[in-house]
Parts: sequence; structure tokens; C-alpha cells
Amino acid sequence: MKPKRNRYWTVLKWLGGTAIIALIISLLAPTLIQSLDENIRDQVLIQSIPFFSAFVAILMTYILIIALLMIRFTGKIPHRIYRPVDMLITIGIIGGIVCLFQPFIFVAFRYGFQLLLLSTLLFIVWSHIVPRKAKQDTLMPAVSRMATMVGVIAAVAVYALFFLTMVEANKLVEPYGIRQRLWNSYDDTQKAQIAEQVQAEYSTQIVPFLVVFCLWPAAFVFFGVRGVIDGWQFRKVNAAPERALNEGVAFSGVG
Repeated sequence: MKPKRNRYWTVLKWLGGTAIIALIISLLAPTLIQSLDENIRDQVLIQSIPFFSAFVAILMTYILIIALLMIRFTGKIPHRIYRPVDMLITIGIIGGIVCLFQPFIFVAFRYGFQLLLLSTLLFIVWSHIVPRKAKQDTLMPAVSRMATMVGVIAAVAVYALFFLTMVEANKLVEPYGIRQRLWNSYDDTQKAQIAEQVQAEYSTQIVPFLVVFCLWPAAFVFFGVRGVIDGWQFRKVNAAPERALNEGVAFSGVG
């Protein structure tokens, strides 16, 4: 068995096994706790077993993902992919903090925590992956036009999908966050004024924010798809001479 497969198996065995055991405990614990004596069942430590075991299962699964990605990608990602992704993650962290603490746009506050959480999780994963050595990057050709075009097309498609979905999800409808009973007490003039004010806020704040916000996932897709296509072309070019050399050696051996 190859050493790399040994590393995969070791990681899966210990981290994956721990996650599965913790998950089983979290699922069985509530039923088992109900069968205990009432004095024991009401203790805080006993009541916390399902939550704690579920937390351990999630944590071990996350660490497992990090370990598997480390084994698979360490030393294989070129700097021209690693650095832009690292910069995007940093932008996501800073952007999430800004969205959480700005007092102007509520929809930005609503998405700020999600952006910050996702960026932080990605940063932890990405920081454990070591990129390829700089000397190896110098041997790679420039990024092909085809890889760039495919990356742009994929990014535009993802941008359109995210933007249209989020615009639809944030569409403002009556009673515009006002309690229904209070809304029904307004006359038509008041309702029209509120609707006009809300639509102006939607056009001047929410839509511009979503236009900028959707650039973040689109940029990830661009660099990811461009890197995959670029790596596939690089391996294809390098595989042709190696295959020809092997065929030549085999032919000379037969002769």
C-alpha cells in the first residue's frame, strides 16, 4: 500500500471514526437519558451529552475535511491560484466585519455574519494547504486564453444565478415588515407613501449591495475553474512527450 493511501486511511480511521461514534451518541443519548432516574436525568452534565456529542461530531468532520484536503492538495496548487483565493478569503473576512458593524444597510448586516463565518472557515482550511514551490511555478506556461474564457463564462453564470436568487429572496412585499394589524389601519395614501419609500430604499441600497456582494462567489468560481482548466492543459501537454518516450522505449525493447 502506498504511503499516501496510508495517510488517507489513518485520517479516515481516527477522525472519521470519532465523528461517527460522536454522531451515534448524539442520536441515542436522548432516548437513553429518558430511561434514567429523574434525579440523574435532570443533571446539567447529563442533559448536555447530546449537544456536546453532536458538536464533537461536527468538529471532527470539519477537521477530517481539512486533513483530507491537506493530503490531496499540499504542494500541488500553484501560487497564481493560491494567492487570489487567499486574497478573496481575506476580503470576505473584512467585508463580513464591515457588514456587521455598518449602521446603514440592514440587508448587509443580515448577510454579514454568514459571510464572516464562511470566510473564517475557508481561511482555516486554506491556511493548512501549502502551495507549490515558486521554482515549480516558473516552469508553467502562461494561463491560456481558453482557461480564462471558460473561467469568465462560469463566473458570469454563477454571478447571474446568485444575483437573481438573492434579488428574489430580498424582494419587498406588503406589509413591508410592518405588523399586519397596523398596516390595515393605514389609509391608501399612507400605504402608497410607505411603499414608495421602501421601493426607493430597495433600489438605492439593497440592489447595489447585492450587485457587489455577488462578485465574491463569482470570483471564487473564476479562479477555481480557470485553475482546473489550466492544470488539465498543463498535464495534457506534459503527458504527450512522456507517453511518446514510453512508447519509444517499448518499441526499442521489442526490436
